[in-house]
Amino acid sequence: MELVPEGKNFRLVQEAELPGILEFLSGHLPAALKFHQALKTFLNDRVWDFHFYVSKSWPDEPVALHFPGMTCSPNGHLYESFGVFCPLDRLDSLFLLRDEDVLLDWSKPIFLNFTHESILGRIECFYKDIGTLDKLCGDVYVCDEVQDQDLDSLPLVDADLQELRTEHAKDIHGLYPANDMECLEVFEKLLRSLPSYGVFSSTGELAAWMVQSYYGAMFSMQTRPQFRRKGYGTHLAQSLTKLVMQRGYIPFVIIRPENEASLGLYQKLGFRRAYRTVRAVLRPAGCPRHPEDAIVLMEGIVDAAHIAEVPIEFVDVPAAFADDARAEHLADAIPDAIPAPEAFRISGDEVRARGRRRGGGVAFEVAVGGHCLTAPSAPPR
Repeated sequence: MELVPEGKNFRLVQEAELPGILEFLSGHLPAALKFHQALKTFLNDRVWDFHFYVSKSWPDEPVALHFPGMTCSPNGHLYESFGVFCPLDRLDSLFLLRDEDVLLDWSKPIFLNFTHESILGRIECFYKDIGTLDKLCGDVYVCDEVQDQDLDSLPLVDADLQELRTEHAKDIHGLYPANDMECLEVFEKLLRSLPSYGVFSSTGELAAWMVQSYYGAMFSMQTRPQFRRKGYGTHLAQSLTKLVMQRGYIPFVIIRPENEASLGLYQKLGFRRAYRTVRAVLRPAGCPRHPEDAIVLMEGIVDAAHIAEVPIEFVDVPAAFADDARAEHLADAIPDAIPAPEAFRISGDEVRARGRRRGGGVAFEVAVGGHCLTAPSAPPR
């Protein structure tokens, strides 16, 4: 898609202006952390081809955007997803976003990557007249100084910590919970340009890994089910946090509120909560949903199931999902573990996820429009 030099209220930032934008954002940390680190990573490493915009009255109306907001979206359009920052004491300036009809087509779904909840709240106020928002919340935790853990008490038995290589990108991307939003190519570039570590078993199998993102955060810590509870996460997080700091970045992670295990790990390492962040799909009223949405929602359920240690297996997958490779990846990622103490429910506009007890486990049904995906759990072992 052709690059648009200016919209109704925003203009493309020239290369020479970017350091000044970064300095401005530095004065609004930690609220500007994700946008700040995304711009810094872009200036230093050029992992992805982002385009930055500011209001035409910058800095009097201090609203900044970047396109795309993520490296993969359903139609692959440059302006289909975006990131945004506005100082929290100037949220009234977001009227510029509301009135922007050149860069943003509000009549179509728009994907907003993780954004400060106060900014998202203001967007939600004006978007309610257009459609609905599907939201996923997380908390940003930041580390100023690493609290070293005694790794000698968590030895890597029959395993080794190594830097990752580009040939590991496919495995990492396949099991990444949000791989519908980030493409394989960006993982290849991340492993080539930014810090990353993996724990390898004695047979050479990649057991666990962690990668620095193109927006500065440390993300995609994953451990294969058969290698859990061995302390690999502590080794990965401590090693990567130190390396990210050495390279001049601010280490931060985004933790789902229900993920108590990750929260405990990062708090021990010295991470502190900075603010809540929200990722959203802005969907205009009457916009038809796609079977893809059920897979995306199922990924969220599977992520929660991992945290709750619920055993799940996929059955009766409709034809709409038969060729979706992620269903196989998700099934491979399910641990053989104890059942959750209770079921949970998610509901939204034309989307529902139902959980119920079954044989001591939990059964989930996800429906989006007329498409349905059912994933009943196996009985506990």
